[in-house]
Amino acid sequence: MAVMAGTIVLLVPLVLGAVFVGLCFLERMLARKKAWWPGLILPGLSLLWALFSSLNYPQSTTSTDPLVIAASIGMNFLLGNLPTYVFLLIYGVVRSKSRKQRELEKMNLQDL
Repeated sequence: MAVMAGTIVLLVPLVLGAVFVGLCFLERMLARKKAWWPGLILPGLSLLWALFSSLNYPQSTTSTDPLVIAASIGMNFLLGNLPTYVFLLIYGVVRSKSRKQRELEKMNLQDL
C-alpha cells in the first residue's frame, strides 16, 4: 500500500507538469495566429480559475481574523496566477517576434 501511495505522489506532479508544458505549447500556437485574441484565451481561463479558487479558499480556513482571511485570499490569488503570468509572457514574446517579422517582410517588399 505504501509503495502505491509513493508512486502516486511521484506520478501526479509529472502528469500535471506534462499538462502544463502542453498548455504552454498550445499558448505558443495560439499566440502565433494573425488575430490577437486567440492568444489571450488561456491566460483568461487561467485568471478566472485563480479568481474562483482564491474566493473559494477561505471557506477551508479556521481563522476568523479578517486580516488573515484577506492575506490568504491575496496570496492564493497571486500564487494561483503563476500560470497566467507564464501564459502572458509567452504571448508577449511570441507576438513581439511575429510583429518584428511582419515589419521585416514589409521592408523587404518595399526594397524590391
